[in-house]
Amino acid sequence: MDNKRFPYLFFLLILAGTFCFSIVQIPTEELSKEKYTYEASPKGKEKTKNEIIEMEFVHSSEQTMCNQRILRPDGKEVIEIEMLPDGSFLSGTKYFMNEHGKTIRTVRIVRENGMVSVERHLEEKTERKDIKLPSDKILAVDASLLVLMRNFPFDQGIQWDVFMVDFSRQSVSVSVRQAGVEKVIVPSGEFECYRMEVVVKVFIFRPKIIFWITKTPPHFLVKHTGKRGPFTPEYITSLVSRYSALADVN
Repeated sequence: MDNKRFPYLFFLLILAGTFCFSIVQIPTEELSKEKYTYEASPKGKEKTKNEIIEMEFVHSSEQTMCNQRILRPDGKEVIEIEMLPDGSFLSGTKYFMNEHGKTIRTVRIVRENGMVSVERHLEEKTERKDIKLPSDKILAVDASLLVLMRNFPFDQGIQWDVFMVDFSRQSVSVSVRQAGVEKVIVPSGEFECYRMEVVVKVFIFRPKIIFWITKTPPHFLVKHTGKRGPFTPEYITSLVSRYSALADVN
């Protein structure tokens, strides 16, 4: 090879290598993460051990993921909820685990074509229930309601009609409204909050569940009171700690 041409060829190889490297780089997407820890206890049952609820939200431009861990003396529950950024529910899975960490039951909820399918897996048995969604109500499943309320039209006197589907395979209609602004003190500190009242429409009863969410964005949950079912005690859930950060993910 002509020695005079070698530096020129070497330069072309370096240039080509740089170009190839640049086109295979995958742009990073900046995700935002929020982590909250809550303590929940049945009202009037001071001797009962409190539950610890760990909740993480991961936001991207296309979706929001909520991951929960509910820690109890007799076991643990893990809940994964996939939503659109505005809180519109897409799918969710709940894992029931015993005190040894073994999964004993799984429930999967999926939304598609105006229906919600709920599948319960217990050992080798699978049960499925299909629920038709009312066209005039917003769908919420578990923590997706918290993300939906972040987009509530505050201070406008508006009420939402919401259709709730639970991992117990039950469904119920509720109304959501802002009932004022209050200062709330919890172990994590003092917060100015919107008082959000959720009224459950079951038979002749109208049990009320109250959520206090921060007045300032991102309107995260500070405190919650209410029953979890028709025969359960009233629970009080309070924010213990919180953390937020940005993360670059390839």
